[in-house]
Amino acid sequence: MANAETGIAVKPGEHQNNYGGSLGGPIMKDKLFFFGSYEGYVGSRVTNTPSYITVPTCAERGLAYDAKGHCTVVTGVYNFTDVLGSQAAYLNDPTSGGYGSRQAYQGLLNGIGTNNVVPPSAISPISQYLASALPLPTNGATQTNYLASLPLGTSNYDIDVRLDYTLNTRNKFSVLGLGGLVGYGKGLPDYPNQSQLPIPYASGAYEAQKTATGILSYTYIVSQTMINSLKYSYTRSWGEGFSLTDSTQAAANAHSSFCSLPGQSLGHATPPPQASTTCLRAMPPTACPL
Repeated sequence: MANAETGIAVKPGEHQNNYGGSLGGPIMKDKLFFFGSYEGYVGSRVTNTPSYITVPTCAERGLAYDAKGHCTVVTGVYNFTDVLGSQAAYLNDPTSGGYGSRQAYQGLLNGIGTNNVVPPSAISPISQYLASALPLPTNGATQTNYLASLPLGTSNYDIDVRLDYTLNTRNKFSVLGLGGLVGYGKGLPDYPNQSQLPIPYASGAYEAQKTATGILSYTYIVSQTMINSLKYSYTRSWGEGFSLTDSTQAAANAHSSFCSLPGQSLGHATPPPQASTTCLRAMPPTACPL
């Protein structure tokens, strides 16, 4: 993780908590016994191998650095000259003509029309809204300027339960139940790669992998040298998972932004009035132009 003032990587924190217990004893003297145990684990840490990736620079976002070196001053000038320079026109207005005849963007930089400076009127409100979720650079470089390190976390448990019943000296029964969970919880999902942008741009999912096992046993003691045992067991493994932004405000805002674009109909040839109303109601004020 990066120091907020310097942008330099610092030692990440790590927390691990193990807890559990067991209990057993007779329910009926010399007949019925029970035993149960529980063990849990909760761990969280920031990836131990943070690395730099590239995000839009301060100038490219219409921002500037303040006196303390923080990218917080709003300029409204989307200045790409820090990467592209101003001598040649690399950014052209796609609405100004066909290929080969498009006019270059020449937004005002210090009051002068400059190549590769995009005027605020050319920036889509949707793009502005989506870009607002991007993290700010952690250094002043134009590339590898964001120290990416996503938090990791797991929440696991195991449960064991057993009952033993002695009918007589020859016949005994037992029931064993085992269950467990390996989950990515406590607000920390499972990421395939920790060196990436944070939510809502991160790739990953919240997951829970569960197991359950039951064993029913019957033992018959024929003699001191012969024992017959019959067992029936059942095992099931299953899991569940959902998107990082499922049922979150970020997902609702993104859906509202795109469903209100011209020609978008939420999968219907003609959008139902109720669906259209829902989109507009959930849309943030600056997400989409009406």
